Amino acid sequence: MVKDVLDKAIKTDGIVEMEYSKDGLSSKFYQLCKVGYSLDLGDNCFCGCPIGSEKELTFRIDKVKDIQLTWDFIFEENIQFVKCGIYVLSFMGDNYLEFGLYNYDVGEKLLDHFHFDLWTIQAYHYIPYYSEVNKNHWFSFNKSDRAKQDSFYIFAYTMEPGISVELEDRFDFLLTGDDFKTTEHLGIYYTSILVRKGDSFDKINKGINILAYSICPKYSYDNLGVHNDIMWELSHKK
Repeated sequence: MVKDVLDKAIKTDGIVEMEYSKDGLSSKFYQLCKVGYSLDLGDNCFCGCPIGSEKELTFRIDKVKDIQLTWDFIFEENIQFVKCGIYVLSFMGDNYLEFGLYNYDVGEKLLDHFHFDLWTIQAYHYIPYYSEVNKNHWFSFNKSDRAKQDSFYIFAYTMEPGISVELEDRFDFLLTGDDFKTTEHLGIYYTSILVRKGDSFDKINKGINILAYSICPKYSYDNLGVHNDIMWELSHKK
């Protein structure tokens, strides 16, 4: 499985997300770009650069606990999801890309929550619900942080009791425009925002408790080009 994901990432110049354990006990979460097999150590090891860094790191395949592509291309009209959690969907209109944020449970199909007939769904990005079990897949939040890259940031947060804030006002400090999307699961809110490199997180509205955040590099027209190339190859193999 690990090599299948790595092969896809290499072919598509994709970004991978990985849970990695050196000692088999504790683990660390990585988002890696520029992925490739190690030239010195062979195909049982691979290299990649963490998002926001130019430093290349080397990893052993047998130490990988979980790995996936940041954007997984959709080739079936109504796929069935095998993991419950938050899904960022990318879909294509007449001449531009759009994004949405949805909850899916195990066994649910794509069209159970996506009902836009005029859109062609291209890819999805999966994030497990925030919990003590899954917190390795999320980054710790600090108000003094600044965004390291242009990406979708998915915030997991709760509201203090008695606080009622309009969704569009919760993150007005980021000037989000039309890319503000939100959903909720078991009392935890999830909001995706297109964040620009250098944006500050130091003006959080009162009453909002940020638990953690996840980063999803934006699905681009380069991704779309690779997707269409693969679709063309698949159609000509039939």
